[in-house]
Amino acid sequence: VTDVTVSGEPEIVLLRTAGTAREASIQKAVPRLAPRLGTQSLAVRSSGDLLRPGRPGAEDKRDAFGLARVGDSIPSSLLLLDTTFTVNSNADPGDGNCDGSCTLRDAILAANDTAGADTIAFNLPSGELTITPTTPLPPITESVTIDGTTQPGFDGTPIVELSGTAISSDCCTVLFENGLTLMPAADNNTIRGLVINGFTTPAWGAGIDIRASSDDSSDNNLIEGNFIGTNAAGTAAQGNLFGLVVRGVNNTIGGTTDAARNVISGQAGSDGPGAPHAGVLIDGRHSEPRQKVS
Repeated sequence: VTDVTVSGEPEIVLLRTAGTAREASIQKAVPRLAPRLGTQSLAVRSSGDLLRPGRPGAEDKRDAFGLARVGDSIPSSLLLLDTTFTVNSNADPGDGNCDGSCTLRDAILAANDTAGADTIAFNLPSGELTITPTTPLPPITESVTIDGTTQPGFDGTPIVELSGTAISSDCCTVLFENGLTLMPAADNNTIRGLVINGFTTPAWGAGIDIRASSDDSSDNNLIEGNFIGTNAAGTAAQGNLFGLVVRGVNNTIGGTTDAARNVISGQAGSDGPGAPHAGVLIDGRHSEPRQKVS
């Protein structure tokens, strides 16, 4: 997408909210940019005497609100849109896009390829709530909220399960054999309301791995309301090699309410850091270990 043309009577207001528009005097539907981008958060505000429309980039005509005049072309660099990708298939790998059937792998790839803070929601068919990838899921490289509480039928405990039992120990040459991997460039992520178990490949199998490099780290993440290393009911151990590996700074694990707290159990451990068992491994070698664990 190189630009977007505003048409019709109202002016456009660019928002960073997900799903709903911030208070606007009149809200009207705006077409999505392309089918594969899911749900775009845009709102419009009707013209008024107090708002003098101006063309972005023209300093002598742009008003304090930076609003575009009807028919103006808005550079894509000005569009910071939230996008929701809805997982509706537990298959793997999927077809590589989210414009129809959308797997978790498809949704992660689409979110990585879309600028701005995005959301991965779930609408899986009843009885198909376990996602079993055969190779590791792609690491997360853009800010995203993966929210299992959006699955219909959620009633306070996780019901969407991410299982690593189909990933063989010799399947891969990359060290991303985790349930979910947050790369150093990806900050401000939320992982909420999932069951994550069975990631036990010897190289590095963690339920969730918040990673760091020598000069960067994944920071300001929130991990809440998950069952990590248990069965789907949260009543028996079904561990990963490591439950949760935390690097970076200002990461929050759990919270003060029952709904925000994680259950982390049954980890198998290894001969590496945190041996013989590691439910939560906080590694401060790469950056200041300022984490909150509740």
